[in-house]
Amino acid sequence: MLRFEMNFEHEEAPPGEIGNELGTLDKLNEGNEGASSEGSVSLKLKSTDHLISQAEGNTDFDITLRSMLKKTLGNRLEASSGSTSFAWKMKLVTETRASLKCFVGGGFFEGFLAECKVPVKLKLELIFRFGQQELYYGPHVISPSILSEKHPGEEFRACGFENEIHVDLLKPIRINDEVLGWVAMELLIMRKVTLTNLPSKREMGKKILENKVESDFQIIADDDSRFDCHKAFLASNSEALAGMLQMDCKESKEKAIKLKMTAKGVEALLKFIYYSDVNDPMRSCSIAMELLETGHQYDIVHILGLEEAMKDIFLGQRYDWFDINTAILLYLWTLKVDGNEDLKLKTLQAFKSKPEELEDSSEYDKLVKEFPHTAKGLMALCFKI
Repeated sequence: MLRFEMNFEHEEAPPGEIGNELGTLDKLNEGNEGASSEGSVSLKLKSTDHLISQAEGNTDFDITLRSMLKKTLGNRLEASSGSTSFAWKMKLVTETRASLKCFVGGGFFEGFLAECKVPVKLKLELIFRFGQQELYYGPHVISPSILSEKHPGEEFRACGFENEIHVDLLKPIRINDEVLGWVAMELLIMRKVTLTNLPSKREMGKKILENKVESDFQIIADDDSRFDCHKAFLASNSEALAGMLQMDCKESKEKAIKLKMTAKGVEALLKFIYYSDVNDPMRSCSIAMELLETGHQYDIVHILGLEEAMKDIFLGQRYDWFDINTAILLYLWTLKVDGNEDLKLKTLQAFKSKPEELEDSSEYDKLVKEFPHTAKGLMALCFKI
């Protein structure tokens, strides 16, 4: 891991909001020098030789991280490649509850993300001091994303890391209180896909699905192939499907529902519902895309976490796992579903890594023909990151 650490201080804030508009740094790791700018707090790398030598001398330093670090800092003539920026905003929701949003970006991180061909995340930890009260943030592990807000500091560009949480205060704070704090950032190379909140496998569910015991419903794929299943499993794992099964509708009468999914996609969906299996989407990005869309449409996310599990898979995979058609479909999905800037950045990076597939991409041809403005927006973002 690569770790940055610093203290910060803030003396005044605009009405209703606390932020680091006048932030200053007073103590940094060796190898960095402090700097401040309007709207952001920055770290500028003082000596790339010194930082790389620290990495070389540490036997625990990840070899991939070391290689990407060398590539990012290799061009000493490009001053913008050696700076990072940290910014935060806090808004009081009530006297004892606040919304805290943190941003990390800058030339160093943009260069690093462009060079890094494996999944990378940022571990961010903060401590704020308001008089005698301390507020802790994290540690939170954050995926890179397209930054959702414009920042006055020049160090913030198109992509970086951002996260928003709600925090409870032990007692009310005054907006004009002096704010002291400490922040630590660690870059982490993700060696395997990590799924969050995924239930344990259920052997009984697997046997019921495979043996088709007392099946009373069917899911029909787009090629009209049919898969036996159980109303009880569908209803208990999706509020939307539960509501449909209780209605006097075509699906409940015919005891079947047709989904816009391939046969392999339906098979993978049932494996997930019955016994939390994700082997098929781990192997195929197109199946993962089908499950992401279905999980979102039928609200399966609330019970089993299907949508979140597919997001974790997409964010955790290497770019060479994607095909360009799936990358385009996932990008279009992020335009329709808010709050997925990390997925959007991942799709753009995957898209950029496969120029040889663009000429034969049916989805890109369709996008250019039917939605030329969206296609231009896709290409414009690729040039920015």
